[in-house]
Amino acid sequence: MNGIGKLLIGAFSLSILCLSVSFAQTAKLDSTSNTPVEKAESFFNIYIKQQSRLFNGPSFKNYGSNVLGSANFEDDSAFVVGNVIYDGMSFNDIPLMYNTYEDKVISLRNKSTMFSLVSQKVSDFYLKNHHFKYITVLDTTKSVIKPGFFDMLHEGKLNVLAKRSKKLQLSLNSKEVGYYFVPKTTYYVQNGDKYSEVSSESSFLNLFKDKKNDFKKYLKDNKINFKKKPEEAMILLAKYYESSSR
Repeated sequence: MNGIGKLLIGAFSLSILCLSVSFAQTAKLDSTSNTPVEKAESFFNIYIKQQSRLFNGPSFKNYGSNVLGSANFEDDSAFVVGNVIYDGMSFNDIPLMYNTYEDKVISLRNKSTMFSLVSQKVSDFYLKNHHFKYITVLDTTKSVIKPGFFDMLHEGKLNVLAKRSKKLQLSLNSKEVGYYFVPKTTYYVQNGDKYSEVSSESSFLNLFKDKKNDFKKYLKDNKINFKKKPEEAMILLAKYYESSSR
């Protein structure tokens, strides 16, 4: 590398390393990179290569002023640092929002331009201690779920999933036409290749009729009310099912 090239790489090093705190993937450098200049060059090349694969989705715009509330998971109005596996590559500590109305993962480009990731390229993303997985459905006529992102509440022999969604509701309390977002959560249990929707304690227990009485007793012993705490109850029962099936 000539002298000018080393100077340019040196100038890049400080800015790129600063960006890495909030946007770049934690990547392993080439073990043959020994000098600070070589390490900066290696990091720069990895950073550009990886992030260019991420920043290839369409631009995204917020909704009009006549739409009240947030379309995002947990009503987020600002970006949150998260991780995403995109196109087979991991990207850590990047700004994310999960739009549950459109079922899209939103990120930030050039500090001001929002864009949506191509959903089919996002296998997983991690946001606010939740693991979301994109599930592909080959035949929607035979499955109770549709392709999209699901919150993996429990992963094991028995998976418990939650579909976080929102719909727009027409507001009737205003002189002007307006809308607001209404959240909805639908639960599913995956046992092998089969998905089953769970809408109540009885619908969950009916999936395991041979263990129904054991499940009821286990919930009672742990003082968990399924109706009040469905997620906690299903996670508890899934773990109990796995431990008793060994």
